[in-house]
Amino acid sequence: MSASKTAAVVEKSKAKKAKKPDIYKPNAFLDIALTVLYIGLSAWTVYATWYDEEPRMFKVMLVSLVFVALFAEANKIVFNWLGKFLSRRLFQAGCIQADVMNGHGSPERLRKWMSQAWQLAIHVSMTGCELYFLAQFPHWWSNPLSVWFENTRFDEVDIWLKSFYILQQTIWMYTCFVHVAIDDRRKDYYVMYIHHCVTMALIILSFTGYSHRVGFLVMYVHDVSDIFIDSMKMFNYLGLDGAKSYFLTELSYVGTMISWAYFRLWEFPSRVIWAASSALPTRCPDQALELARRTEWTDVALGHYHQDCVPGLYTNITLLWTLFVLHCWWFFLLARIGFALLREDATTASKREYEGDMDAESEAAETKKSK
Repeated sequence: MSASKTAAVVEKSKAKKAKKPDIYKPNAFLDIALTVLYIGLSAWTVYATWYDEEPRMFKVMLVSLVFVALFAEANKIVFNWLGKFLSRRLFQAGCIQADVMNGHGSPERLRKWMSQAWQLAIHVSMTGCELYFLAQFPHWWSNPLSVWFENTRFDEVDIWLKSFYILQQTIWMYTCFVHVAIDDRRKDYYVMYIHHCVTMALIILSFTGYSHRVGFLVMYVHDVSDIFIDSMKMFNYLGLDGAKSYFLTELSYVGTMISWAYFRLWEFPSRVIWAASSALPTRCPDQALELARRTEWTDVALGHYHQDCVPGLYTNITLLWTLFVLHCWWFFLLARIGFALLREDATTASKREYEGDMDAESEAAETKKSK
């Protein structure tokens, strides 16, 4: 074989390796650990609803699971049609460069669109319910310390708030299952997995500790801000970026950054976490004074002697701060996408900074087909 042919074979081999997609492979140990945690939290939810003092809670949980699964399937059917319809019409109108949902784009794009539509439907509906509760009890938001009474078991906590709680828990149980077993693995796979487990832990801890109103504030802050990021992703999947699309993706990105900074980086720590941190000295001054006199760090850390006053206080504060750290990480990730938008289009920027190589195989197939 001549030197030129040998060089050509080598270059061809290098090009083939370069085109080979870098498939994301999770860490087996961490995957197993988080899965065990997820199963344990799900089992705890079943146990808590079965032995709850309100006998209807277990039935509410079963109905909620069925409802969430059916709602998710109906959502897929509706947004599968809607995604294809909008893509075709927007392409015909010249607003997007290609009919990305009808065979002229990555097959995964439609699937991602439907997955994000499910998230949007959940966050919009949950925010609507939360605004209804806040209209009935506005002081929960205006004075978050009011949610930290010694005993909230029979105080502004009725069957409807508890049912809403269980509905949220079943949504996260289903979402976490889909994230692990069905969805593609993105760069933030473990961050999202940890987030889902922490959220489930917060919900079930506050449910069993009769802190429903505290958990309600956490739900509201997250749901209302998630609407913006869901909308941004859906605009991006449709290819609605640039002047022809009136910069819809870019404008929704700005709205996402503002809402994320306001609700998750400001309101969440300054209102929700601050209220939790102020609960002990405000609601339990005698116990707080005793805590200040303690010299053993184990007593301070556990705070076992005032659990009757504010049940699970330190556990909830730890989990809330964990969520806040995750919020900061996601905000950093969103900021990187923003810097990338200054140099390239929204689809390329989000793919490199967020989604990684999960579309490599389908895009390679698309390129080969177009040629």
